[in-house]
This record gives sequence, structure tokens and C-alpha cells, in this order.
Amino acid sequence: EGLLLALAVDHPNCKVLADTYHMQIEREGLEALAQAGSELRHVHVSTFLGRKIPLAADKEALKALFSQLQAIGYGGNVSIEAGFRNDQAAEATEALQVMRGLLA
Repeated sequence: EGLLLALAVDHPNCKVLADTYHMQIEREGLEALAQAGSELRHVHVSTFLGRKIPLAADKEALKALFSQLQAIGYGGNVSIEAGFRNDQAAEATEALQVMRGLLA
């Protein structure tokens, strides 16, 4: 839906944001990222179930996402949009390490 809207508006300030949580709810596969292609401008990351901050235990699930982003040549921003489990500071530090490792 976001891609169709961006294409219909056809304006440089109206592009696509991918949100992994909502993609999971709508049962959109990672191929939606390839379909968005050059219209994709931002990616929100969370665990696919529960909308929590991604930790080391979630690394394998995120690997496919980051592989797809690399495959399409995505060079835009990736942010975490998720709730914390317990310790915000420790979880944020761990999530940053996980994401940096996947982007390396």
C-alpha cells in the first residue's frame, strides 16, 4: 500500500517506510522490500512477534531482513521502533551491537 501511494503521489518527499512489525501483521514477506526498491527510504525494526527491541536471541530472525536490504542496495536509515523488555540501557546497548554486526 505504501508503495502504491508513493508512486501515485510521485513527489520526492513521499516515499516508503518499511516497518517489520506491521509487515508481519499484514503477512508481507521480505520481498516487499525488493518491490519498494528505490522508493524505500526508512526501515523500522523490532522483533517480528511482540514488537520488542531486537536482542542477540533475535539475531537469526533479523539476518534475513538485513540480507534483503543489502541485496537491494538499501543505504537509508534503519531505526528501532519497539518496546523494551526490562533494562532499557542494557537492551539498547545489546540491540545496537546486534544491528551493527548484521550491517557489517
